[in-house]
Amino acid sequence: MNEEAQNHKLISSANLENDLRPGSLREKAAKLRSEAQDLFRHARESGECPDKAQIQAINSHAKRLEVEALRLEDKSPRLVGESYHEEYRNRPDQFQGQSMISRIEDGLYLSGYDVLQHETILRSCSISHILSICQFYLPSAEQQKTYTCKAIPALDTGDQNLLQYFSECVKFIDEARSANGRLLIHCHAGQSRSVTILAAYLMQRDRIGVRSALDKIRAIREVQPNDNFMNQLRLFKDCDYQLTEDNVQYRRWKFETMHKDKSAQSGTSTSEEQVPQHPDYQENDLDTKYTQIRCKKCRYVLASEKHIIAHEPKVTTEQPESQQSSLLPASCAHFFLEPIRWMKSELDKGQVDGRFTCPSARCGAKIGSYAWQGTTCSCRRWVLPALCIQRSKVDEMKSKTPAKVEPARKS
Repeated sequence: MNEEAQNHKLISSANLENDLRPGSLREKAAKLRSEAQDLFRHARESGECPDKAQIQAINSHAKRLEVEALRLEDKSPRLVGESYHEEYRNRPDQFQGQSMISRIEDGLYLSGYDVLQHETILRSCSISHILSICQFYLPSAEQQKTYTCKAIPALDTGDQNLLQYFSECVKFIDEARSANGRLLIHCHAGQSRSVTILAAYLMQRDRIGVRSALDKIRAIREVQPNDNFMNQLRLFKDCDYQLTEDNVQYRRWKFETMHKDKSAQSGTSTSEEQVPQHPDYQENDLDTKYTQIRCKKCRYVLASEKHIIAHEPKVTTEQPESQQSSLLPASCAHFFLEPIRWMKSELDKGQVDGRFTCPSARCGAKIGSYAWQGTTCSCRRWVLPALCIQRSKVDEMKSKTPAKVEPARKS
């Protein structure tokens, strides 16, 4: 059977009703890829193991349709085979921005998973390192022996935290380039996840914004990270390309992410990486400027001023002279806080709401409460989510230095 007959057999097997228009083929391919994503998402949500063979078969079928669409437009050889590789070696720029591989700059390439199925392309580009940003669709066992590989288990979804991997990915890219290697970054389609990681690298290296980084990539390849990843890139820029627990914006974002997880799932435990450690004890010194929140009964340090989530009171009252230096407005009866390490045992119960007690072994006094669905402050302002301690149960004390909160250690 000749090449064209084989190709038409593949297309007819997709039940295309003889509609071989390029636009129609791409639309059907997109539906197949969406179907594969839905299968994976459904398996994930139901706690089952995804049928990798079925998902890969669907995506392979979608790829055949995309190849046929290119053939009909006379922009690609009839099948992705040796003829494609010969064309690529002779005219690599002709293929920039299409569905296979894109050279963003010297030694830095971007693609979808399909390139991994064609060793000739990898050899033509002298690829030495492969960074995979996907749950499945990874380099083969043989490729992992040939290339220096790193895999990031990420999905192209609205709730995927890709930000947590920025630092290690940037480090891997830097190491590859320092060794004069040629790096390929890929996800499934080379449109969203891999682009987000590449953009983060360019942003940190060149000290540029999200739009500038994406414009540089879009000059070579048509890409579009999802809205969730775009927001994470903006946060990365706002944090000056450094994601540390000292950065208030980053901590607040993690808190909001935790809230979404809690709202979507019940009975789940709190990640160690989401909850900062308990603040260090500091000596009391009423003449110094840093404020700590301590249990009124046992003096245990519960938080510092940087862990307080401020809100604008809906109803204001005049601050008594005795509370002029307080961190709270007079109309507020609660300190609303970020998650802190000592809260973890309570939050791990997976409840929508509950109460906080002093973590000191010799105390245990009731000091506050939490409600992931939110609660109303005494100033009538709605706060969502709400992790709070009662103003009447604690004292505000001064310290020589601010209380330190470090990232929680992995168990």
